[in-house]
Amino acid sequence: MTDLGTKEKILRAAHTLFGQKGFDSVSIREISKEAGVNVAAVNYHFENKENLFKETIRVCLVDMSGTVASLHQSGETCDTNALALRIYDYFLENAEALKLAFKMFVIDAHIFPEDVHQEDDFIGPPGGKVMYDCILKELPKAKQEDLVWAVRTIMGQIIHTSLISCSQCVNRRAIPSMTPEAVKAQISRVVRVVLNDLRESED
Repeated sequence: MTDLGTKEKILRAAHTLFGQKGFDSVSIREISKEAGVNVAAVNYHFENKENLFKETIRVCLVDMSGTVASLHQSGETCDTNALALRIYDYFLENAEALKLAFKMFVIDAHIFPEDVHQEDDFIGPPGGKVMYDCILKELPKAKQEDLVWAVRTIMGQIIHTSLISCSQCVNRRAIPSMTPEAVKAQISRVVRVVLNDLRESED
């Protein structure tokens, strides 16, 4: 296993610290210490803390989009429900990274990379374009505005449920509606309701 490069070490440390503390409460010195590099290395690669934060978010968004694309490609057919459940499973398996990423998105929304230019931009959530294309294959007559609504509704349910499910404050086994089986059934129900709504709109 090869060692991470300096830039990757800085980005990983920044992701952790920005996610834990937000933008204002983290210093370049603290990030450099966490990454095991000197302050000059951070300044060399990113110039300042704001650029580092923007790049951390950009990498997060691109990685999440790439992950959703790979989860979609792992399926034999384009099945929206199966894709939704694979995304949910992935988020649970990577709970800490998910929580840190969304804390950054919510807490520091005033600092955002202007040059991400993802194809997801017009839809919203990272990986949304993959979900959009999957639904479109199932419902080729659906209108674009309906597809965008469907993606946002399904992805919103997955993200919200994932964040609640990985919270240490929730005893998933003690709450019937929060058991792994019940949560997946809820996600599948949302997918089914949303797709049925789109089918009715096609008529």
